Amino acid sequence: MGSGAAKAPPAMSPGDLLILEAEKERNRELEEMFKLLEAKHKGVEEELLQTKQKLEAEKEAAHLAAEEARAAREKSEAEIKYLNQERDHLTHEVSETRDKADLKLQELQDMMPTDDLAKERARRNEQMALDVKAKDLEEERLFLLSQHEPMEQEAQSLRKQFAKVYEEPAALAAEVQIAKLSDLKEQLAKFDEKSKALRERQETLAKRQEELAKENEEVRAKTEESKLREGYEVQEPCHRGVRLGSLLDFFQEHCGDITFEGGDMRKPLCLATKLTRRCHQDNQANRKRTKPLSPNTFAVEKLFIRHLNEEHGSSVSGVWNGEPVQAEIFVSHCWTEDFGDFCQGLCRLALSIIAREAPWIPQEEVFVHAKELAFFIHAFSDNLLHEAPPDLKDCPVHQVLESKTTKTLVLSLPEDASSLMRAWCNVELFLAKELGKEIVLNTRFGPLLEQPGREHQVQVLISFLVEVIPDIDFKKSQSWYEEDMLKLLSHMTDYVGPGTASGLNILEALKNTMADIVASQSLAVLAQSGKALQVKAALDCRADPNARDGFGVAALTSAAGYYGEGSEVAQLLLAHGASPEALVSASEVLAMRSPEEATRVQAMAVIGELVKEEEHHVHAPALAAARREHARRLVEERLPQLRNNNEHNSNNKDDDNNNNNNHNNNNNN
Repeated sequence: MGSGAAKAPPAMSPGDLLILEAEKERNRELEEMFKLLEAKHKGVEEELLQTKQKLEAEKEAAHLAAEEARAAREKSEAEIKYLNQERDHLTHEVSETRDKADLKLQELQDMMPTDDLAKERARRNEQMALDVKAKDLEEERLFLLSQHEPMEQEAQSLRKQFAKVYEEPAALAAEVQIAKLSDLKEQLAKFDEKSKALRERQETLAKRQEELAKENEEVRAKTEESKLREGYEVQEPCHRGVRLGSLLDFFQEHCGDITFEGGDMRKPLCLATKLTRRCHQDNQANRKRTKPLSPNTFAVEKLFIRHLNEEHGSSVSGVWNGEPVQAEIFVSHCWTEDFGDFCQGLCRLALSIIAREAPWIPQEEVFVHAKELAFFIHAFSDNLLHEAPPDLKDCPVHQVLESKTTKTLVLSLPEDASSLMRAWCNVELFLAKELGKEIVLNTRFGPLLEQPGREHQVQVLISFLVEVIPDIDFKKSQSWYEEDMLKLLSHMTDYVGPGTASGLNILEALKNTMADIVASQSLAVLAQSGKALQVKAALDCRADPNARDGFGVAALTSAAGYYGEGSEVAQLLLAHGASPEALVSASEVLAMRSPEEATRVQAMAVIGELVKEEEHHVHAPALAAARREHARRLVEERLPQLRNNNEHNSNNKDDDNNNNNNHNNNNNN
């Protein structure tokens, strides 16, 4: 049982293409609008950058103005100093002139006679000339003083400006900063308004995108619903697989509850509580019904499957999948089996497959992978409203079994073994055997070959299966519809097969095939019980004495390992042709499945050396299975410890990072 084949993408209808093109066009429009908004946002950012640059330029200009004011003040002070020097010089010069005039006058007075009027007049004229010159000098001085006052005022003004710029920088900076901040706040307010408008536009676009996505989903859902209502169905029967996840979702919603035995994820329990109540209610409403409903597939078909077939015009798998799903496992079962037991058995089978194919997957993830396995189940994979073809070869059941992609047939065995008495199950099992498919007998506990044969309930179940083998008779088998029985009889009468049926009466061959399969798989588990009577009954029913259980252990190896080579069961098997090689190191073979890791490792080492010898290949399948189980146990036992170590290391790393950050902060401080 391998993994599913790659799925081919479903073909798109013209309507889907139109919807897809419209969606692409809307997406392009939204992208263009978003680009425009990004451009606007970029423009706003550039405008803000320009504003900042302008403010920086203004600040630089203010600095230059302050420098110019300081230079003007220095120039004014120099001019004032020069004028003061000129004034002092003129004052000194006037004083000297007066002194000279006085001395000259005194000299003239000393030299001039008192009656010499001419000389007196000359002296006076000279005095008057000196007075005029002194007056002119005084006027010039006053003029200079008048010119000095505005210059002094201008210098005082420049001095005040200088004080504001340099002597009171904080006040000037605050004043300028307030003005600049005011301008900046106004610009930022405008920018915030633009940003807010941009965000609102982006939110509007996002909401519109969500609305478009919802509209697309609604259109797609309506399209799918329309397809289903119009009878959408996968044509190839082998592509109508039912995923285990879909089946379990259906079970939980309509039929019952799913729990786990002892919390073990490998042992799910499916209890059809809801379905049982629905059956009770339906039986109460229809008390005159000759056959009351029971919580089985018949009830599921009547209460749920039929309505889905009528509403959608397709199989249930078509409703659930809406696309082709490859089914590699064909399920044969009796509709009278408890539906909870049926689903539980399939679930445990799927978990066993995943654990065998990928033992390294953690236990909590195995269930997730198991849900992806797909089965062909007639009740869910076929539209039951369609009339079946008259020829069995044209029926979906036959086509799926013939398909090369179908690897396995699973026969679900209820506790009453009723599926062994059903005509359809007989034919399906026979055809699968003839076509070379793997046959798995499955119970509500999981695959029969994987059950612990030393447990009492398993012994009772398998002993009963061996007891009913002689009762298997296709002519006496049951079918709900007479035309089905006639169809199967006609096909089996004309059938010529290459395998078991070759050279035999077909009905005898069918009986032998059923006996071989049931007896051999029962024997492989019964050998673990040590009950010689039941083992002999299985051997008398054509059981293969070299049969192996689901873990590759030969029946003789189990008998010898548990009860010794001389035990009655071991001798019975040898008498019926079991290979004596299976006796070698039988106890070590069983020890490979010990719960103790050291015991397992030691036993696998012994059998590994033994298998290398050509004459002891009989234990090779058991060794391979034991290694897979050992890997699974290691994952289950050590994964929690590894996770805890990772969390611990992660926490330590976080602590180290925090300590480093604190150390860096301290250094910075």
